[in-house]
Amino acid sequence: MLLPGLGFVALMIGFPLADTLWLSLQHFSFGSSPRFAGLANYGQLLHDAKFWQGLRVTFALYLLSLAMQLMAGLYLALLLHRTRVMQG
Repeated sequence: MLLPGLGFVALMIGFPLADTLWLSLQHFSFGSSPRFAGLANYGQLLHDAKFWQGLRVTFALYLLSLAMQLMAGLYLALLLHRTRVMQG
C-alpha cells in the first residue's frame, strides 16, 4: 500500500519540477510561441545585476528572520523553564 502513495507523491513533485526546468530552457514572449533557448537564459541571469541584488536582499532577510526566530524560541524556552506547573 506504500508504493501507490509514493508514486503519487513522486508525480506531484516530479512533474511540476520537470515542467519548470523545461520551461526555463525556453525563450518566451507574449504573442509568440516559445522557442528553445538552451542555457542562454541562465547565462543572462548570471550577468544580471538585479538578480544578484535580489539574492543579497533575500539572504539578508533570511538571516534576519532566522536570528529573530532563534531569539524568540530561546526567550520562550527560558520563560517556560521558569514556570512551575500546578505549583502556587
